[in-house]
Amino acid sequence: MSSASKGHLLSTVFLLLLGCLPLLAKESVTIGVLSFRPEAETLARWQPTVDHLNREIADYRFEMVAMSYSALNEAAKTGAIDLVLTNPSHYVLLMHRHGAQRMVTLMAKENGIALTGFGGVIATRAEREDLRTLEDLKGKRVASVGQESLGGYQLQAALLMDRGIHPARDLHFAFTDMPHDRAIEALLADRVDAAFFRTGVLEAMTAEDRLDPEALKILNRQDDVRFPFERSTQLMPEWPFATLSHTPEPLARQVALTLLAMPESSLAAKAGGYIGWSIPADYEPVRRILEQLGLPPYTPAGILSPAEIVQAYKTELFIIALALLAIMALLLHNRHRIEKERRRLQTIYETMDAGLYVMDADGIITHTNPAASRMLGFAPGEMIGQIAHDLFHAHAFNDHLPIDRCPIFRTIQSGKPYSGDEIFRHKDGHYFTARVFSRPFIEAGRARGSVTTFEDITAEERAQQEIREH
Repeated sequence: MSSASKGHLLSTVFLLLLGCLPLLAKESVTIGVLSFRPEAETLARWQPTVDHLNREIADYRFEMVAMSYSALNEAAKTGAIDLVLTNPSHYVLLMHRHGAQRMVTLMAKENGIALTGFGGVIATRAEREDLRTLEDLKGKRVASVGQESLGGYQLQAALLMDRGIHPARDLHFAFTDMPHDRAIEALLADRVDAAFFRTGVLEAMTAEDRLDPEALKILNRQDDVRFPFERSTQLMPEWPFATLSHTPEPLARQVALTLLAMPESSLAAKAGGYIGWSIPADYEPVRRILEQLGLPPYTPAGILSPAEIVQAYKTELFIIALALLAIMALLLHNRHRIEKERRRLQTIYETMDAGLYVMDADGIITHTNPAASRMLGFAPGEMIGQIAHDLFHAHAFNDHLPIDRCPIFRTIQSGKPYSGDEIFRHKDGHYFTARVFSRPFIEAGRARGSVTTFEDITAEERAQQEIREH
């Protein structure tokens, strides 16, 4: 190679390196996107939006990964993603577990019609004369992508429960995992009697010549001229674009402002099938559905059989059995003394002026005293089994404060006591200031829960205010 050619090559390499310097200086941001259709379609729909962010925001380099529910959960847990675009119920789960906070909400569009939300579909094959109503589904086998899906399971399950049909008890599910197409394919292949799937999937498969819509029959069909898709359930708000607990605030602000300013005529909006982005929607109806169904974050998903419980917890059950035997022996030996002490403690517990409640390691109330019920307005049965942070604490000062940022719950996480003034919310909706003292109880070096006492100091605050005014 001549010296002139070498010089030209070195110059070219140098210019390429100079062109790469801005990219090397940019901070990488990974966006996890729930893929409810095939991955190729998810990438085709959302990559233009990521490209738009890269053009409009100079300080960061955005990249997108299409993920399943389980992959998104793991990525959020490990910090492998910085932003997330997912369905509303999955967002509620991520909010509780990983501090997700919604920035903006998608404004979808179909056939020129702005969509306020999405729903779920319950379908069977057109020739099934024995399946006409929701009640006919009892005892039948149903395909669904999984319990994590709002449009592919939760909305349908909530609808059935409102009709007196318990999904876990009265139906037999075949979970197919994502995408929703698999549930429809299982139905068409006659492997199941019915299928649950998200609105819009039926029409998308029809447009792709993969489905004859006349082959299916929609149960509990809802007629709505404002909504262009077949549906069986109520509508829920569209997807949120959210941050996670480790997402820098400047990044979140720039992304939110960029998405809100995106015009409907942009390539990103056209490819994504949406009008644009709006201020965050209210996802409280979604949270109530999860609570109604007893799905995470309110209880673990799935119910183990007795055999599975024994297999999974053999050691724990053996220890519990030994502990019960030891307790029974102790009670038999000292039952009179113990009963006297128990009555004394019960009297103190029930007559003390301060409110008291006990939480387990997940922040769920396991015990409460009459004073707590009186000050909060909830009957004991309304409190036990509920997350204290959600029931009367979080809504008082921040509707979306993650539980792991709650100073009372952090007592369990840190293993250290906490005292301070907090705002509690009475059942009737009014707020009051509570002086709180929370102490964890430690077993084997770990906090297994906490005991919290509190007093209503509203009158004290009012008196102090009057003193200051005079």
